[in-house]
Amino acid sequence: MINSLLLIIAVIGLLYAIKTFRQLPPAGRKQFIIKYGLYFAAAILLLLVITGRLHWVAAGLAALLPMIQKLFYTGMRLMPFLKYWQAKQQGKPNTEQTSSATSFSGKMSVKEAQEIMGLTSLESVAQVSKRHKELMQKMHPDRGGSDYLAAQINQAKETLTNHLKA
Repeated sequence: MINSLLLIIAVIGLLYAIKTFRQLPPAGRKQFIIKYGLYFAAAILLLLVITGRLHWVAAGLAALLPMIQKLFYTGMRLMPFLKYWQAKQQGKPNTEQTSSATSFSGKMSVKEAQEIMGLTSLESVAQVSKRHKELMQKMHPDRGGSDYLAAQINQAKETLTNHLKA
């Protein structure tokens, strides 16, 4: 009886998915397949756990995979700042002096701004603006970045453009 009910629900769900898939524009079909493919995989995992064919720990690990993926992408976005963080951890004398000056006076040195922006040489204001745009697209708070890092990037851009204009 339960098998028949599950079969009927699966057929109805499949018919609904096919109908919805046909109505979508070609650009939205890939996202639809991914989204409903994940729903289908989650339903199969749940069914296997309920019937006792899969241990609940394995299902829990499968549920953690999207969170691990999100953490991986967040870590990749923070990679440009890893170099800056490592310099602070190693206690380089220049870095500590400029960071204490930054925290008290609100001013940032040109060297520190270059480290934040990931620039080895300063060529033009356009180069600084381009790098600023790249970093802000990755680190903007609306895209999962932090307010602090966005503020540091903005301050670094201001410092470097002022230095190049002077």
